Amino acid sequence: MGYCSKIFIVARSKRPIFDTESVIASFDLCDMGYQFKDVFTKEIDYKLFADDGNTVFDMDRYGDHLKSTDFHTVIDWLTEQKKNNDYRRLKPLLWLLQGFDLSKWTEYDMQIVHYGY
Repeated sequence: MGYCSKIFIVARSKRPIFDTESVIASFDLCDMGYQFKDVFTKEIDYKLFADDGNTVFDMDRYGDHLKSTDFHTVIDWLTEQKKNNDYRRLKPLLWLLQGFDLSKWTEYDMQIVHYGY
């Protein structure tokens, strides 16, 4: 049994009104290994809406508080990993993240949140 990961891309308002944030994209990575979760170091101070639109959460299935990091940190990690790792989900995630023009999201704190399951 491996450690499975999912990431949520969150456009966190720089002036949050509510204690919840909506997910604008997600990516199921399955077994990325334990080292991937170590890229995410900042505990989030908000909750995310689940797929049903009503349930909110800030813990993963292992009972760990969700943590986030910025785009550049994950892009750098993925770029380094793909040099020696041919895992089929690395490149699509890298391409997704590289596809975001962060200059178009200046009113938000763009975060990537890790979810273990």
